[in-house]
Amino acid sequence: MQIILTQEIHKLGHPGDVVKVADGYARNYLLPQKFAILATPVNLKKVTGIKEEAEAARQALINELKAKAAKLRGVELVFVRKSHDDGQLYGSVTEGDIAAMLEEKGFELHKGTIVLEKHIKNIGEYEVHVHLGKDIESAIKVQVRDEEGKITVAKEETQTVETTEETVTMEMTVDTDEPTENE
Repeated sequence: MQIILTQEIHKLGHPGDVVKVADGYARNYLLPQKFAILATPVNLKKVTGIKEEAEAARQALINELKAKAAKLRGVELVFVRKSHDDGQLYGSVTEGDIAAMLEEKGFELHKGTIVLEKHIKNIGEYEVHVHLGKDIESAIKVQVRDEEGKITVAKEETQTVETTEETVTMEMTVDTDEPTENE
């Protein structure tokens, strides 16, 4: 069955593309969900209009995401967490924590847009990337402080002491149940 896509479908095509798909796929999924329309002579005349509308919507989305990325560049988040004396957190700061705090500041982002190599598990300052869309990224600053408000942990100075190895020789006697020649 030939159809005209009205929305982008992964591995199938973009809005305005005329594609051939299985009858059941078109009848049971694409047409009821309004992802496509039948490729009739009347609808084929609408292809350029569908493509233009889709391109305008895509451009508007890109502009919106670029504006959101520009607003995010100046954002700084501060988390206060319990930590050990060495600065390691009892828990961690996750993508969900960052997304929740961004939401409190008026940014609606899914936690999947926040890129962390691994969860933040130590006190300090971090730069966290936010992936908003294809080729649209922004970075925010995240500070993790302990309950006293400290962002850095004083490291104790360690002294190295040189030691020399001494070899100690010991004689051992082993008692076995087997009789020896002297017995």
